[in-house]
Amino acid sequence: MALCSRYVSDTGLAQDALQETFIAAFKYINTYTGEGNFNGWIRKIAVNTSLTIYKKYHKIKFDTLDDGNEYKIPSLRAEVEDDMNAEQVLSLLRLLPESMYLVFNLHTIEGYQHHEIATLLSINENTSRAALSKAKTRLKEMIRKSHSQNQTNILNIDISAKVI
Repeated sequence: MALCSRYVSDTGLAQDALQETFIAAFKYINTYTGEGNFNGWIRKIAVNTSLTIYKKYHKIKFDTLDDGNEYKIPSLRAEVEDDMNAEQVLSLLRLLPESMYLVFNLHTIEGYQHHEIATLLSINENTSRAALSKAKTRLKEMIRKSHSQNQTNILNIDISAKVI
């Protein structure tokens, strides 16, 4: 359910995605060869089902980037400090535009490659790379802003404590 909810934020639609996932898994269980992780097989079905339901109700808008340029994907490791927990990072992810959020989630969290994302979302591989690059850049900015606001709040608490 958590995986379906990452792609379909409406609870009812996420529940539908989960149910459709299990129906598909039971329907195609004979295609599972036993090679690889069974959990990974079901996760892939859940992602595909969730994206199908999402696309049924939402039109995903991507910047068209067919310029042939290579896009450098920035790293977030230096930005996410020890004091940020997973919930805080996920709440920042939800603030991204849907196209960036979907590509970031598929690539960084689910481990899909850009050619797979391109197929799933019916986009160009460069568009996927660009969306991931923009998502990471925007997340860096949001994390920096979040940290600077937290520092300001800590300073305000310290100042008010001294005044009393």
